[in-house]
Amino acid sequence: MAGRFDALMRYACLRLGRRLGAEVTPALSRRDVAEPTLRTQALVSQLSTTGTLTGGIKIPGAVGAMQVTADLRAARVICHVDVDAPKSGKPTTRVNWLVRQLKDAPETTRLEAFVIHGRGDGTAGLLRQVRVDPSTLINDPTKEPLPKTSSP
Repeated sequence: MAGRFDALMRYACLRLGRRLGAEVTPALSRRDVAEPTLRTQALVSQLSTTGTLTGGIKIPGAVGAMQVTADLRAARVICHVDVDAPKSGKPTTRVNWLVRQLKDAPETTRLEAFVIHGRGDGTAGLLRQVRVDPSTLINDPTKEPLPKTSSP
C-alpha cells in the first residue's frame, strides 16, 4: 500500500504538471531519494499507527510544498501549504496580508493560525469569514504568530 501511495503521488505530480505546464515533482528528502525502502517503512509505520499516509508535492512558483495527507480511516484527503507570517506588524495586519495573498482562492478555503509556545490547535476560519472579520484568526493579540516552515 505504501509503495502504491508514492506511485499515486508521482502520478498526481505528472497530471498537475501537465495542467500547469510546469515540472511538478514529489517533495522528497535526500534521504528518501537515496534510500526509498526507509521511506516505505516509515509510511507503513505511519499507516499502522495513525491510519494516514503523507507526502509532499513541489510546485514551481508556489510559496511552499503542498502537503498531502490521505486519512484512510476517515476516508479524507487533506492538502495544505504552510505560509510564514510577516515578521512585523500587528496580528490583524498580518492576517490581512495573508487574505490579500488569497484574492483568487475559493471562499471555502480554510485558514488556520498558530502562536509561538501555544498549545492546542490554534484558531481557524473559512476565508469568507476572515475577509469580513480578520480577528477570527486572532485568539490573543499579545502573542506572536508561529513562524512555520515546511520542509519535507
